Amino acid sequence: GCTTAIIKRGEHGTLVVDSSGATEVAPWPVVAVNGLGAGDAFGAALCRALHDAQPIVAACEFASAAGALVASRRESSAAMPSYG
Repeated sequence: GCTTAIIKRGEHGTLVVDSSGATEVAPWPVVAVNGLGAGDAFGAALCRALHDAQPIVAACEFASAAGALVASRRESSAAMPSYG
């Protein structure tokens, strides 16, 4: 079974639910210009942070920042952040 759930809620942040309870991860404040690709950036950044063994809440904060960055730009493909 699933031991952890990560629920993206856009401008309302992210909810992490696991055996220790529910944790709210605040959203990054941003003026959204184009939401296309923001979820993709979130997912990719989350996978990268988890791959690097970041704690789940820190991984969601990192992913939220990546999604906010992409949402704040007109062209989502050019706005995708890189790692490294």
